[in-house]
Amino acid sequence: MRWFRRNKKRPSIDGLTQAIEADPENPTHWIARAEWHYELGDYEAALADYSQAITLNPDYSVDAYLGRGSCYWRLSAASDDPVAALACARADYHQVVVRDPGHHDGYLGLALTYEALGHHDEALGHDDEALVNFDQAVALAPHNADLYLNRGLFHEQLGDLDAAIADFERAVDILTTGGDKPYLQRVTRCLDRTRAARKAGGGGGERP
Repeated sequence: MRWFRRNKKRPSIDGLTQAIEADPENPTHWIARAEWHYELGDYEAALADYSQAITLNPDYSVDAYLGRGSCYWRLSAASDDPVAALACARADYHQVVVRDPGHHDGYLGLALTYEALGHHDEALGHDDEALVNFDQAVALAPHNADLYLNRGLFHEQLGDLDAAIADFERAVDILTTGGDKPYLQRVTRCLDRTRAARKAGGGGGERP
């Protein structure tokens, strides 16, 4: 999930820590530092900062819920109770789409969380919920290649290779006209792999 944009002009972590010390009631500083922690892979620290921002003002910004949900999602992989961590992620992403129904990243987060829940317990049967949220994200941002890639990977895992290929082809079209080359290469590999699997009569695979 690639939700945070790098900004060379933004304050450093040390600068944000100083800003927090000077104005600890301002949730903006906590969210900004959380984004730094997230980009550096320190999801525990990021989660703590997002939580503090939400505690200070639950209605300040959906970015805090989106970011914290992403932290829970990332941390679930190494958690002793991944289902509980994913349930927390789902709750935060739900807050995003309730507060901002047009926020496609909120729906993407829900989709990926339902997908992950299904991996941990197939009996939970979250495939339908995942697909509904993937579809909603795409409907809200039909020119976002990342959404087609993620939905395509999900279709591939379900064994629906025709749907996967259609999504990968759409992502390639978008990236060819304005995307970064390494990302285009990644999507092209997914497309080639899925076309080969369909030709061979195979099923879906795991996310690369």
